[in-house]
Amino acid sequence: MGHFLAGPCTMFAYARLMGRAYALLQMTAVLLLPLLACGAVAATLSALDYPSSPCDFNAMCTCAMSETTLAVREVRCVGVPFGVLPDLPPGPLAFVELLNSGLQRLDERGLRGTRVQTLRLMSNRITWIDPGAFRSVGRTLSSLDLSFNQLYSLPSELFHSMTNVTFINLYGNMLHELRPADWRWLRRSLSQAFLGENELRRLAPGTFGAFERLVSLNLDSNLLRQLPASALPAGLQVLTANNNQLQQLPVDALRKLHRLNRLQLRGNAISRLPSESVGAPRRLVELHLSQNRLEELPGRLFNGSVRLRDLHLQYNLLTRLRRAAFAGLHLTRLFLAHNRVSWIDDDAFHGVRDWGGG
Repeated sequence: MGHFLAGPCTMFAYARLMGRAYALLQMTAVLLLPLLACGAVAATLSALDYPSSPCDFNAMCTCAMSETTLAVREVRCVGVPFGVLPDLPPGPLAFVELLNSGLQRLDERGLRGTRVQTLRLMSNRITWIDPGAFRSVGRTLSSLDLSFNQLYSLPSELFHSMTNVTFINLYGNMLHELRPADWRWLRRSLSQAFLGENELRRLAPGTFGAFERLVSLNLDSNLLRQLPASALPAGLQVLTANNNQLQQLPVDALRKLHRLNRLQLRGNAISRLPSESVGAPRRLVELHLSQNRLEELPGRLFNGSVRLRDLHLQYNLLTRLRRAAFAGLHLTRLFLAHNRVSWIDDDAFHGVRDWGGG
């Protein structure tokens, strides 16, 4: 005997509002990640706690010096107007940040004579980058943040000299394509890439497929309809593609990504989930499928080939939960709020430890 539930909840406007709030919270974390991604650099900066004073090249900027060498190690300019990069102090710089400074272009001379490790140029107006802009810091640069600028494309030789970059943030630009040949120079070093809020319509085959250390890839809020397996690296652990135009779960990618533990596909147009196996059994910590177009769930989702801790299905169009819908998933938590469920079969939640939360 099943159970009838009256009063289906729609609330799609609220869903969009909450989704946007979640995205803003996530972007707060994104802006903090460059320091966390470069663990060694962040730890060094924290440990030394350089004393700071106004910079010689502009008193509105703050320069921090090493107490032992008296050399400038950090440069911070927040809201200081610059059209191009100022004359930065020569020598090794652990950290350079120009935030909301109105930068419009990066030419080849801007970083000449410096050896920067972490470069953060967020929330500017950069529309053009010289192909050799990072040539002088190619061997020292480990973290590059160009988020929230106005980049439509990247020069083909931009990453050519970069051998140690582990973190790249291009969130919030206007990039419309990623050319695999341009990114191949980063295949042995890059571990985290943030490419959300651009205008990407597709990932070309091989874009990141050969990357050896890429473990986290953010593709939120683009125009992607597919996530081809050949574009993704086998070692990927976190894949985020919320708010795109995906119509199907990327099953082929799941079969390839044996180390994946977090998959976020919230706010797409996925209408069905597979009952077939997705390859060798593996454990996913989180699978986010809220705000899609799911109307029903197959019996025995993924046919026992995936074990999940958290499954998020909020704000879909589910009307019925069938018997053994979640069998074999070994779920710890299941989230089903704000669907249209009016009928629940007996044993629909067999094996689920906690269900029904928001």
